[in-house]
Amino acid sequence: MIYFALNHDGLAYNLGDHGDWEAADDTAISMKLEPSYLFDENEARSFAEFILQEIEQTKKAIEKVST
Repeated sequence: MIYFALNHDGLAYNLGDHGDWEAADDTAISMKLEPSYLFDENEARSFAEFILQEIEQTKKAIEKVST
């Protein structure tokens, strides 16, 4: 499973493929990151889908108001 870290600097970092959360956290520490949140590839996909849906809905709402 691929893990990611949302760091305190506001950036997301790819921690790579790990067997569990603890291993991913160890990698974050070795990268000298201070993650606010660790998440796996499944959560990343969910976040991406949500963001894309929100962008599309916002664009449609703007189009309605603009016309």
